[in-house]
Amino acid sequence: SEQTEDRHLLAFYAGSPNSCIRREIVKQLASSSDPEVLVIPKPIPKKPWSDFLFRSRFCLVPDGFSSISARLYEVLLHGCVPVLFTYAFHPPFEAILNWKKLAVFIRNTEVAHVGDILRS
Repeated sequence: SEQTEDRHLLAFYAGSPNSCIRREIVKQLASSSDPEVLVIPKPIPKKPWSDFLFRSRFCLVPDGFSSISARLYEVLLHGCVPVLFTYAFHPPFEAILNWKKLAVFIRNTEVAHVGDILRS
């Protein structure tokens, strides 16, 4: 897995704006002036997507059609800390894993402040 010092992006997301929170992420962050936050408002091919995950310290994992998706596992497998925007998330293995130490949980109303929150 890639080392933290090789991860030049603070946060990354690419995907379809097919839920309210995904549309808000695109609206607030796709044209961000923050050079360390990259939001691409559409799906991209697997290889560049994987490269961006390896270059990012945090990866946005918003709800889509459900509150959990393969994106969470893919982000973790790339060594990227998941940033979860969800009200209905029931994490896998929640009885044995402390998800507050594995992920960052951000309220949907705080999308515009993602960069500042992740830097704090």
